[in-house]
Amino acid sequence: MNPAPPATELVLERGSTRDADVSSTGQQEPLWPSIAFGAAGNAYLWWRRARQLGEGASLRNAQAWLRRCDGAVATDYEAEALDLRHTLCFGEAGVALVRALVAHASGDSLAYEEAFALFAARCSDVDGIADEFLFGSAGLLHGVRSLMRHTGDVRARQIGDGLAGRLLARVRAGASSGRDEMSDGFGHGAAGMLHALMSWSSCVGEPPSDALLALIEAHEDDRAPRRSPAVSRALQSGWCSGAAGKTLLWVRAYELTRAPSARLRARRHAAMVAACTIAVNADLCCGVAGRVFALLAMDRVEPGRGWLEHAHRQLALVGHGDLERMRPLGLYKGLPGLACAAADAAAAPTRRMGFPLIED
Repeated sequence: MNPAPPATELVLERGSTRDADVSSTGQQEPLWPSIAFGAAGNAYLWWRRARQLGEGASLRNAQAWLRRCDGAVATDYEAEALDLRHTLCFGEAGVALVRALVAHASGDSLAYEEAFALFAARCSDVDGIADEFLFGSAGLLHGVRSLMRHTGDVRARQIGDGLAGRLLARVRAGASSGRDEMSDGFGHGAAGMLHALMSWSSCVGEPPSDALLALIEAHEDDRAPRRSPAVSRALQSGWCSGAAGKTLLWVRAYELTRAPSARLRARRHAAMVAACTIAVNADLCCGVAGRVFALLAMDRVEPGRGWLEHAHRQLALVGHGDLERMRPLGLYKGLPGLACAAADAAAAPTRRMGFPLIED
């Protein structure tokens, strides 16, 4: 087992909630309660650490971070006139999911039922939201999958089936209409939607439908991101719109179908990720942390082929100055996401949890 890189120690040092004061940290406003940018992301890190290492103190830290979310109002989940309250990564739905996971792990049935009810309500009110992972129903579907996997709550099945059916129909409509504007990235595009549908199929133990298999087979992921002229090589290798997200897509497709073509596509995108030696930032969304998880996913399907070593090289790109400049809060945009990546890279293969809220 490899020692945890400094990212883990730094975020855990701040994780007691003594040092990260959301009320005085201007860069954390707005969205400070959310998973992506805020305190729920830190709570998720501690819940994950408890799952991974069996540390009771980690659950207490998770509960402390969730108390930071108490009293949040609707405007705390809005950004640039977007109403993100119903999204997993930016809204109340995500906070409710983390509350449910922490309450279940803590044996608090009353708190779990309250959190489950709120999360279920948010998942049923999806009219008008996007289909993508970050701002839409694909993210909610992954949240339901995570809840069902870690709690065994059978009530989640109906919620997930409803989201999956709606998402599949909309992706099919988008694909059949040939909409050029549909991105193929993970965070905001088709890759994230297809991954969510495949992951739900795997979670419930059912083979993928013929319709889903046809979409996977027809998916073209060779197009550059829509903003490619202005996107640096580092971002093109990242998770949100680049090769790391596509690696996750094709690794999941290979695990589900065992199609050699899916494995070859995963390997091609992972090679692009491994070749990137520019940090730019270290976060999960667009930076080093997302690239690390893509390389660890490749190591899962091709162990001993050097992918783990590439993941460690990615982490080595992050210096202490980079860490100090990162947001102290938030799973996708802050230190917690990098800490999750560092912990997985240091763990034995059987103890890894995978990309947060997507593979775990």
